[in-house]
Amino acid sequence: MDDSAVIAQLERILASPQFADAPRQQRLLRYLVECSLAGETERLKGYTLGVDVFDRPADFDPSLDAIVRVEAGRLRTKLRDYYAGPGMADALQFVLPKGGYVMRFEANAAPAAAVTVPANSIAVLPVVSLSPDPAQVCLADGMTDAIINHLGRNPALRVTSFTSVMRYRDSGRRLAEIAAELGVRYVYEGTYLPLHDRFRLTAQLIEAEPDLHLWADAYERPLDDMLRAQDEVARTIGTTLGRAIGGDAGSGARSVNPAAFEAVLQGRRHRMQLTAQGLDQAVGWFERAIEIDPEYAEAYAGIAGCYCSYGTYGLELRAPHEVLPYGMRLAERAIELDPASVEGHAFLGIMKLKYAWDWPGARAEFERALALNPSDVRALVQTGLYHESLGDFDSATDYAERAYRVDPFNKGVLMNRAWQWHQAGDPHRALGYAEQLAEAEPGFWGGHWVRGHVLRELGRLPEARAVLRTAVDLPGGHTLPLESYGHCCAVAGDAAQARAVLDELAVLAARSYVSPYRRATVLAGLGDEEAMFAALEAAREARSRSLAWLAVAQEFEAWRGSARFQGLLRAVGIPLSDSSA
Repeated sequence: MDDSAVIAQLERILASPQFADAPRQQRLLRYLVECSLAGETERLKGYTLGVDVFDRPADFDPSLDAIVRVEAGRLRTKLRDYYAGPGMADALQFVLPKGGYVMRFEANAAPAAAVTVPANSIAVLPVVSLSPDPAQVCLADGMTDAIINHLGRNPALRVTSFTSVMRYRDSGRRLAEIAAELGVRYVYEGTYLPLHDRFRLTAQLIEAEPDLHLWADAYERPLDDMLRAQDEVARTIGTTLGRAIGGDAGSGARSVNPAAFEAVLQGRRHRMQLTAQGLDQAVGWFERAIEIDPEYAEAYAGIAGCYCSYGTYGLELRAPHEVLPYGMRLAERAIELDPASVEGHAFLGIMKLKYAWDWPGARAEFERALALNPSDVRALVQTGLYHESLGDFDSATDYAERAYRVDPFNKGVLMNRAWQWHQAGDPHRALGYAEQLAEAEPGFWGGHWVRGHVLRELGRLPEARAVLRTAVDLPGGHTLPLESYGHCCAVAGDAAQARAVLDELAVLAARSYVSPYRRATVLAGLGDEEAMFAALEAAREARSRSLAWLAVAQEFEAWRGSARFQGLLRAVGIPLSDSSA
C-alpha cells in the first residue's frame, strides 16, 4: 500500500463533515494511522493511547478509565458514516477492527445495494372487537399483543412491535400504505367477538403488495381456550409464510382462566403509562391475576416489570433497594414457572444490570430473551444500553436501530435511538433524530431532553438551556430533565440558576425519592468536586441505576482520569476490561 495514498486519504477523511467538530477523533485517527504506517504497533495499546493521545497521567489505568474505548467506539462510528456518505466512492477504506487499535487499509468494496422490504417481515394489525361492549376492546388488544409475542418467538420472522401497530387502530388506511410505513411485506388482520362463554376469532394473512390474500380462517372456542387459539393462529401464519421463513413459532400455550388473562391485559395497559399511579394500578391488576391463577407466569413477570420500572427506569420513582430485590425474585419466579418467559428474562436482565451491577448475568438474560423472541423491543433496547455502558457504541447503535425497525413509532425507542447516536459521537445525526421526535411528539419530554444534550455538546448553550427547560416543564420526566437543565445552566456560567435547581431537587427529595446522582450531575457542571464526589458516593450506597453508565457519562469527563473517580468505577464494578477495545 502506497503510504502517500494513505496520508492523502487521511487528510480527506479529517476534512469531512463527519470529523469537522470532532477534535478527539481527529487526533486519535491521525495517531492510529501514522503508527500503523510506521509499523509501531506496540504503541497501539490502551495505556499508550491514553497517555499520548488523551493526555492522561503516567498512572493511567485503561481498565478503570474508559476514555480510549469510548473514543475508539466513536471513531468507528464516524468512519462508518464517512464511508456511507461522502467516502462511498473512495478507493481506500480505513478499518479499525473491534478488539484492537491497529488500523487496516483496504480497497473499498462496491456500495451496498439499496435496502428492500425484508421478505420475512410482518405486522399484526389491531384485532377489531365486534362487541358493543367497550370493555372488550382491551381483550382484543390483548389478542393483538399475544399474537405478536407468539410470532416474535419465531427467529425467522421480523415482527413489528405492539406499540407501533396500535396507531393504526380505526385508521381506515390502505394496507399497502400501512405496510410501507412499517417497512413490512405481510399484514395480519383479525376480528374478535365474545359469545357468552365462547368467542369467535377471524384471521387473515395478506401480502401487502400486490394485496394478495394468503390465508384466512375462523375459530370458535371456549373462553379459556383463548391463548391456544392465538398460538394456533401464530403457528399457521408461520407455516403459511413457508418453511424457510416460518418454523416453530413457539411452544404451545396452556389454558388460562379468562378472568386472570383479562387482569394481566389490564395490568399491562396501566404499566405502559410509566407513571407512579399507572404502575401502582398495574401491580393491583397483576396481583389479582395471581389470586385467580397462582401458576400464571405472565402475571409474575408483569409485577416484576412494575417493580423494575419503579427503580431502574431512568426516572427512578422509588429507592432501588425498596423495590428491586423483590422485583428480581418475581422475575425469577416467572422464569421458574415458564422458562420461555421473555418478559421474565428481560426484566431480570434489566435489574441485574442497573441494580445488581452484574454485567455477565444481565447479558445472559438479554441473550436468552432475544433467543426466545428476536423481535422483543424491550430486550433490544436494553441490550443496547448494556453495550453503551461498556463504551461499545457500535453495538449500542446497532441494537437501537434494530429496535427502531421493529417498533418505529414507539416514543421510547425513538428517544433511545437519538441518545445512542449522541453517545456514539455523532451529534448531527442525533440532533436530526431528536428534532424529528420533538416535532412528531411535542408533548413528550424525551425528544426535547435528548435534543438539549446534543445542543450542549455542540456548544449551543442558550438553545440547549431553552430546550431542556421545555423538557422540565412537560409532564413525565420526573427529575431527569431537571438534572440536565441544572447541569447545562452550570456549564453555561449561570451558577445561580444551577444552585436553584439543587435547591429544587432538595425540596423534591423531602417529599419523595430523588436519586443522589441528580445532584452529582449538577455539581459536576458547577465544578464543585467535593460535593460532587459526596453525591456520587451516596448514589453508590443507594445503588442508583445511573451509576451503571458512569464510565461513559459525558458530564464527568473532567474527573475520569482521577484516582477518586477510578476508585468509584472499581466499586461499581463496570467490567471495562471485558468490553470491546
